[in-house]
Amino acid sequence: MRRRLADVEREIGVATLELEVRRRGFHMIECSDQLVIACCPKPVKIIC
Repeated sequence: MRRRLADVEREIGVATLELEVRRRGFHMIECSDQLVIACCPKPVKIIC
């Protein structure tokens, strides 16, 4: 799932989203102005 950083800040705040991502055991990556969430608790492998 991908969301613009500005949209997350406006709606709930990045800290709140990060807490929820951690609670669920998911992974969140920040890339430029985007947040990418891997909705899976299994390990993530970044290819390149």
